[in-house]
Amino acid sequence: MCLSDQTVYGVNIFGYKFFFIQGPEMISALWKIKEQITAPVHQVFVLNKIFGMNPKAVQAYVLDESGLNAKTHPKSNILTHNRVDYITHVGFMRLLTGDGLSGLYGRWSLEVSYRIQALEISQEWAEHTDIMKFWELPLIASMNKAIAGPLLEAINPNFTEEFLEFLPYANQLVKSFPPWLIPRAYSLRKKLVATVKTWHSIARSQFRDQYVDADGDADPWWGSRCIRERQEYLSKVDDWDYDSMAVSDFGLLWGASINVHKAAVWAVIEIFKDPALLSRVRKELQEVAFDPESLASPQFIHKLIQIPLLQSIYAEVIRLHVEVQHVLYSHHSPVYVNQWIFPKNTPILVPCGPAHHDTKVWNTRNGEFPLDTFWADRFLLYPEDAMSGPMITTPSSNGVSQFMSFSRQKNSSKPIYCESVMRNSFIGYGVGERTCPGRFLAKREIIAVFARIVQQYDIELSTKEKHFKHSMAFYGFGTQAPKNKIPFRIKRREH
Repeated sequence: MCLSDQTVYGVNIFGYKFFFIQGPEMISALWKIKEQITAPVHQVFVLNKIFGMNPKAVQAYVLDESGLNAKTHPKSNILTHNRVDYITHVGFMRLLTGDGLSGLYGRWSLEVSYRIQALEISQEWAEHTDIMKFWELPLIASMNKAIAGPLLEAINPNFTEEFLEFLPYANQLVKSFPPWLIPRAYSLRKKLVATVKTWHSIARSQFRDQYVDADGDADPWWGSRCIRERQEYLSKVDDWDYDSMAVSDFGLLWGASINVHKAAVWAVIEIFKDPALLSRVRKELQEVAFDPESLASPQFIHKLIQIPLLQSIYAEVIRLHVEVQHVLYSHHSPVYVNQWIFPKNTPILVPCGPAHHDTKVWNTRNGEFPLDTFWADRFLLYPEDAMSGPMITTPSSNGVSQFMSFSRQKNSSKPIYCESVMRNSFIGYGVGERTCPGRFLAKREIIAVFARIVQQYDIELSTKEKHFKHSMAFYGFGTQAPKNKIPFRIKRREH
C-alpha cells in the first residue's frame, strides 16, 4: 500500500469516516494504549460478509464494548455472558500460549509429518504446477485436525480442498459481491459451514469426558479443549444458535490457516530460489543434528527457533509478504496518540505495508537489498559489520549505536537476531494489546515447515521469475498469495 508521508489522514468511505495512522512515532504510541480500544470492529465485517453470520448474531460483537480486561470497562453495561470479545480472546490465549500452544503445535506437527509422508515424494524428479497449493493442502488439513479433530474430513473428504478454494473469495465477499457474480463462493461457504454444523451435531451427541486425552486437551470428537469451551460459552450469547456457532468455528479455522501456511510456503520459495541461502540453511540444520521426527518435541522446536538465520528468514517473509490493516476502535472515549485526538466510534486503521517498506527506517545496505525484495539477513546484526542489522545505518541512528553496544557486550562474531528493536516498524501481527496471540505458534509452524522441506527434499522452481508479484485476492487480509501459480519440480534427497 502506497501512502503519502503524512502520519495521519482521514477518508470517507460510503459515508463512514476512517483514519489511517503510519510512522514509527505514531505506532510507538499505540503500544501504550490499552483500555481505550474496546471493539474488534473488523470481526463484524468478517463474520457477516465473509462467513455469512446472521446479522442478529453479529450484533453481539457490535454491542460488546467491554474491552479485553477481565474486569468490564467501567462505562460498559454489557452482561457477562455477552462479553463475546473478551471470552473468545481468553480462549485464544489458552489455545495459543503455554500448555495449549505445546499441545496444539505437537498435534499439528505429528499430523504434518504423516501427511507429507503420504505425498510419497520419490527420489525421481516430479513436476507440479502450483507450489503454494501443493504444500498448503497438507498444512491446512493438519491444522484443522489439530484444532477440530478428525470429523470434518470424515464428513466431507473434500473439506480441505474446498476450504482452500474458498479462501481467495474473501475480498469479493467483503465488498458484498452478490451470489450471481460469485456463485461458487456462496456454494462453497454453504457447504463448508454445513460440514462444521454436522461435526458439531455429532460431537454433541457422542462426546463424553472420558474421551479427553491425558493432557486434558485433545479429544476425537471436538478436537481440542478450545472448541469444547467455545461450545459452552458461545451457546450462552444472546441471539446465537447452532448456525452462529458453526459460522464462528469456521471463522476460527479460517484464521488459523489463511496466513501462516502461505508464509511457510513463501519461505520455501525464497530459500530454494537462492542456492547460496539453501546451502546456509542446510548447514545450520546439520549443526543442530536436525531430525524431522523430533519436530513435535517442544524442546527441539524451541532450539530450532533460536537459530538466528532461520529466525531472520521467518521475519523477512512476514515483512515482505504480509499486508494487513490493523483496526483500532474506542466506544467510550477519544483515542489520544501523541498530539492527535481521534474521536470515539471511529475506526483507526494501521496498515503494515507502509511500515514494512519504510525507507527511512529499514536497512537496505545502501540500496543493495531494496525493501521490495527478500534479504535473508535483513534481521541479522553481525557484530563486525557496521552495515548489518535491520535498522538503516546513519551517523545519527541511535538504534545502530544500541546494536553495536549490545554486540560488543556479546563479544561474539556470530550474528544476532534483531526483531524487537523494530517493533514500531515490524507489525505483521498487529500493535498493542490486540496483537495476534497466534504469533508464537506461527513462528514454530513456519520454521518447522521450511526446515523439514529443506532437509528432506530438493526443489527447483520452473519459472524465470525472481520477484513474485502478489495477487490482489488477499490484499489487506494478511499473507499475500503469488499473482501467478509457481510451477516446480521436487524429489526426495538422498542421504
